[in-house]
Amino acid sequence: MAEHFDEMTCLLYLEGQLEPERAQELSAHVNTCTPCGRLLRALEGEGAWLRESLEGDDESVPARLLEPPKRAPAPWGWLMTLGFGAAGVYGLWSGVVEPWQRQFSQAGFTQGNFMAMIFFSSAFWKGWGEMRSLIEILATLSLMGVIGFLFRHSWKRWAAFGLVMGALGFSLALSPAAAAGETHHGDPNYVLPAGQTVNTDLFVTAQATRIDGDVNGDLYSWGQTLTINGHITGDVISWAQDVRINGRVDGNIRNWSQTLSITGTVSKNITLFGQRVEVDPKGSVGGSITAWAQEIQLDGPVGRDLMCQAASVELNSTLGGNIMASSHDVEVGAGADLKGQLVYRGDRAPEIAQGAKVVGPVRAEYEERVSKYKNPHTYIHKALLWAATLVFGLVLMLVVPGFFGDVVRTTNRAWSSCGIGMLVLPGVVLAAVLACVTIVGLAVGVVTLLLYLIAIFSAQIFVGAWIGDKILGDGLSTGAMLGRMAIGLLIIDLLRLIPWVGGFVGYVVIIWGLGAISITIYRRLRPVLTAAATA
Repeated sequence: MAEHFDEMTCLLYLEGQLEPERAQELSAHVNTCTPCGRLLRALEGEGAWLRESLEGDDESVPARLLEPPKRAPAPWGWLMTLGFGAAGVYGLWSGVVEPWQRQFSQAGFTQGNFMAMIFFSSAFWKGWGEMRSLIEILATLSLMGVIGFLFRHSWKRWAAFGLVMGALGFSLALSPAAAAGETHHGDPNYVLPAGQTVNTDLFVTAQATRIDGDVNGDLYSWGQTLTINGHITGDVISWAQDVRINGRVDGNIRNWSQTLSITGTVSKNITLFGQRVEVDPKGSVGGSITAWAQEIQLDGPVGRDLMCQAASVELNSTLGGNIMASSHDVEVGAGADLKGQLVYRGDRAPEIAQGAKVVGPVRAEYEERVSKYKNPHTYIHKALLWAATLVFGLVLMLVVPGFFGDVVRTTNRAWSSCGIGMLVLPGVVLAAVLACVTIVGLAVGVVTLLLYLIAIFSAQIFVGAWIGDKILGDGLSTGAMLGRMAIGLLIIDLLRLIPWVGGFVGYVVIIWGLGAISITIYRRLRPVLTAAATA
């Protein structure tokens, strides 16, 4: 080139092979020409790197690669957690679920689980088909979240798995068909006249409800009184102070009331949570009676079993099945005809009048009033419950680590958390009940109650983790956080065993943890709520 030196000339200059005159000319030109100077420096650097690479010796194998592999320590913490979890599940099943399942089976219920029978068989309300689908969706999403967390480091290799799980979640999220029903709000009372027929489910909210006509479906009633003089082909689900059945009910009765009086006919089963249930001599029950009440008086025939827990039980009619009664007083009148066995649990023997017929054996299981602190089963159940709570806390720690840490940090504000918890504890229940009464928000109210119960159970986990951090300091790893949470939960359980003090400690732990959870949820939702309000 006329104005610049080429690359070959620069290389010869760097190697000392250029004529002296030509080398002096190039050296003088580089001092005044920026491009040629940049080219010369670049070629000089490349030459230095090339010489280093050719002259360097071969690198030996690093010593750390020649060392024998170290044996990883046994994960004792995880093994103990797994064992405690298995023990907790076994204790919950053997101590709670299995006895209830056996008792309800003996009482004539065809399904094994009482809650499943009430909630998932259209005995509670028809909308539980949609509610069950929602629970299945939530369970599936939770499972997908856990699996995604476990395989987050190799998620690209699991594209097919993610596609399948996504399709499954989408299929479960499809909207089910809505159930039909007729809704009435009393002003303030509601009456279905005689001769009038409702050919669907009937939802009534009124101060006083009287059914003189026919309902070809289920009846749902909220109010002060409910009187049925007509014919109900389905079930009767009611929340009232006084319920009277003077007509005919072909299905079941699920009742939350103060008094239930039957002078008509109930073809199937009765489930009662209230103060008093009575069957008039003119009334009859074709199925079983399961009751938690203060007084039970049966003067009319019952086709199958009686399972109850009450202060007093009086039997003066025919019962076609077995009787399982846990009561202070049990009286069997002279007109009683018991076709099955009588199993009684209480602190004194039942009174059986002369002339009463009891075909099956009479087995009395007297309960000796022993302090729970002297019963070894109390401590066994406490240990199993502690293990189950620890496993649930570990699940929360792994699935929602950010939320878990925020709640534990919020627990430091003890007074604020306790104050908010005292408001949230009754407030959520009131809001959920009001939502259920509106019928439209029935599913929302029940979901709120379920999440509320989970939050109450989780309160002790966050308070226990906070106590552990205060004793041992903040834990950085999952194992350290789990150990601190285990110590905190153990301290809480030991304090709960102290007479008179244990109840107060349990209450403080609930409102403390519930308040911390509420504050954390509010902080996370505040930007969204602010944006919505601005829009």
